[in-house]
Amino acid sequence: MVENAPGREKILGVFNRARVGEVKLYLVHPVISEVVYVASRIYKVLGFKEHNKLALDLVTWISSFTNIVEITLEAAIRAGELKKELGLALTDCYVLAVAENLGSKALFFKVEEEMKRKINIVKKLPVEFIIEEN
Repeated sequence: MVENAPGREKILGVFNRARVGEVKLYLVHPVISEVVYVASRIYKVLGFKEHNKLALDLVTWISSFTNIVEITLEAAIRAGELKKELGLALTDCYVLAVAENLGSKALFFKVEEEMKRKINIVKKLPVEFIIEEN
């Protein structure tokens, strides 16, 4: 992770708690795809020649202390309903739907722009943000 990045300490704290079994973290395949894509772009911008390998190493590390969850038909339908209602990115809708199915909270880095339009509804869902904006 990038030094001095906003929310870095909180994210590392959550990861460390998961690594020692204090909390359970769940991951769905679309999030893995996004981590590969975004991390590779960030590493490339930062000048790392092996940006793709670093992104894959990050996913391997994160996967070592998270539970990969399959998206059920029920969760896929719920994600579609959330997409219609909220207009969020489909991956975010999958995360929310799976969190509901598991009785857990969806963890997002921050409130995304498209979430702001429907924030009153979003905050009624099982969701938590690393960086809380006022």
